[in-house]
Amino acid sequence: MTRRLVQLGLVLTILVPGIVLAQKACATARVTRIVRVVDGDTFDAEVAVRWLQITLTVRERVRVLGVDAWELRDGERGQSARAFTARWLADAEGVSIRACDRDSFGRVLAEVTNARGERLAEALITGGHGIRR
Repeated sequence: MTRRLVQLGLVLTILVPGIVLAQKACATARVTRIVRVVDGDTFDAEVAVRWLQITLTVRERVRVLGVDAWELRDGERGQSARAFTARWLADAEGVSIRACDRDSFGRVLAEVTNARGERLAEALITGGHGIRR
């Protein structure tokens, strides 16, 4: 019984995010934990996904839509962009993502907002940490 539950859990963890995002409809998910900020416009997060009346927590790499932040190889500007994103995500209450697709690297392409409706992409652009994309 336990082995079957573990197998079911693995199947759901692997297949559900793909199923949810393979459909061309957009999905909104609540971020439950920031795992790692990769750079100014990319982060790893655990997100709560609702599927068939079940809420599942999955780990996703999220690429912020609407901005092209400075890369880490850009030196101080890249480090500053990553630090800004880390602070914004840590200070934000109720971060959510609205995702409609994945990129060629498998990252979820998503609009990232906080509970006040503020968008991370706009904050990065306004703060001089990237350009509109």
